[in-house]
Amino acid sequence: MNRFVVPTQAALTVSLPNKVVKPPAAAVSKSKQKNRDPLPRHEPDIIFPRGQMHIRKFWERVRIMPSKAQPKKISLQTAEGGGTVHFLCKQERNGDLRKDARLMEFNGVVNRLLARDNAGRRRKLRLRTYSVICLNEECGIIEWVQGTTAFRHLVSEGYRLGPPRKSIPNDQVSGGVSQGTLTQI
Repeated sequence: MNRFVVPTQAALTVSLPNKVVKPPAAAVSKSKQKNRDPLPRHEPDIIFPRGQMHIRKFWERVRIMPSKAQPKKISLQTAEGGGTVHFLCKQERNGDLRKDARLMEFNGVVNRLLARDNAGRRRKLRLRTYSVICLNEECGIIEWVQGTTAFRHLVSEGYRLGPPRKSIPNDQVSGGVSQGTLTQI
């Protein structure tokens, strides 16, 4: 099992180097020079990031998330350091996870453009991306992003709290004491 790479966004991102690695001239015979592949060759450990995590085992417990689609949150332990990585197994009957995967590819392009721009680098601008692995048109596995809040949760919290309260000067509330502080009503 520990030969399988954990499918995180970092492990699935390919980065081609600027420098092409050419084979030594002695290794290419004259007969092969005519039929040689015109595409440049790259070292595999340069293209894919080093230090990839490998799957050690899957945890037996699965958490069913509280939403209409009831996606399942699965966890696995990595062989390197024994850390835990989480994924969301999701089935979208009306949606299509392939759109999510394309959006993450687009966000990767935007990140590369931001990294080339001086102002973008200086401000450390980037979009947070995550892996989306489509199994078919309806099902897929999505990398769990720690430290985020679902948009639906934020909206429902906003409705639960109600509209924002107006702030008025304290002197209007306390009958003429003018200290310039604000009190919420």
